[in-house]
Amino acid sequence: DVERSRGLGDVYKRQLHGWTDEDLRRRYRFGKHGIDFLTNLLKNDLERHTHTLSVQQQVLLTLRFYASGSFLQIIVDTLGM
Repeated sequence: DVERSRGLGDVYKRQLHGWTDEDLRRRYRFGKHGIDFLTNLLKNDLERHTHTLSVQQQVLLTLRFYASGSFLQIIVDTLGM
């Protein structure tokens, strides 16, 4: 749902702008510049597939999944459970 994805977007914006590169690397295995690079690299391919999540949200969710190896950890971090 679009409203929920907007809330998710706010979470990711706060993380990208509020966390240090070290914090980002701990969670995503990439710093801000790496995340921006991947977002720009994949933008044309990912924009066509969904209108619910932004390209940056898709990249961050994927990186978090690969970095953690557990989708449950992503849910816990995202929803604050």
